[in-house]
Amino acid sequence: MADSREPIRVMMWSAPRCMSTAIERSILTSEDAEVFNEMYCAVHHFGPCSSHFPIRLSPYFSYQWVKDELEKNYPGKNVVFGKDFAYALDGDYRSLPKGFTHTILIRNPNSVFNSMKRVIKKSLFLRWFSNRIETHFPDTLLFKHLWDLYTHARDNLQQTPIVIDADDFAKNPEAMMQLYCHKTGIPFRKSMLKWKPTNIWSINWHCSYALSFAGWWLGYYTSLLSSSGFRQSKKTDDFVELDATDDEARRLASKNMKYYDMLYANRLVLHDQCL
Repeated sequence: MADSREPIRVMMWSAPRCMSTAIERSILTSEDAEVFNEMYCAVHHFGPCSSHFPIRLSPYFSYQWVKDELEKNYPGKNVVFGKDFAYALDGDYRSLPKGFTHTILIRNPNSVFNSMKRVIKKSLFLRWFSNRIETHFPDTLLFKHLWDLYTHARDNLQQTPIVIDADDFAKNPEAMMQLYCHKTGIPFRKSMLKWKPTNIWSINWHCSYALSFAGWWLGYYTSLLSSSGFRQSKKTDDFVELDATDDEARRLASKNMKYYDMLYANRLVLHDQCL
C-alpha cells in the first residue's frame, strides 16, 4: 500500500560561504530526499524580474513558481529539503513555502567575508571584473536578512527557527548533524557523513542551470564538488580574527556582527541537548 504520510519539509536559510552546501550534500545521500538548491537565489539573480543580470537566464523562475515547486508532493520521498539564501527573498515573505520547518545556518562574519574575498581572488573572471565584494554582492547585510527572517517566522508563523553555527558544526559534525536531524525530523543515518566527489551536472537536486554553471565556473562549488564528507576541525578553515582581514572584509563583517550575535545567542548548543 502506498505511503500516505506527509513528508518532512525543511528549509535551511543561510548566507554565502557558511558551509550550507556541505550539509545539503549530506541530505543528498538519502535516496528518499527531494532536494532544492538555491531556487530563490536563482529568481533573485537570473529570474524574469531580476535587476542583477541583464540576460534572463532562468526565465520561468519566479517566486511563486519556486514556492509551488517546494510545496508539491513527491511520491516516494519522505523528505523535502531546500537550501537557500535569505537575502534572495528581498524581505518579501509571501513567497515562503507552507508546511516547512525553517532553519538557519550562520557563520562568523569574519570567516564569511574573508572566504568571499578568497573566492574572488581565485577566480580570474571575478578578479578581472572587480576585486571588491560589494561589486558582486551589492546588498552585503547578509545577516540582517537572516535575522529579519528569524523574527518574521517567530512572530508571524508561530515557529522559532532552528539556528546552528558552522563553527560548532565543524568541531563535531556527526553530533551536530544528528542534532539537526533530531530537531527537524529528518531521519539520521551514519552514511550521511560521507559522500563521493562529483561534478556539478551529476548532483541530483533541483537547481537552475544558470546558477549551477555560475557557481561552478566562478569557484563557489570547488570545495563542495571535490569533498567526500565532513571534516572535523577546531574551527573552520577560513576563520580569521577581525584585524587580520582586509579593509573591505573587516568593514562588512563589522556591519553584520550585531545580527550574527543575536542569532548566535539563539543557536542550538550541543551539550544542552539530549538526543
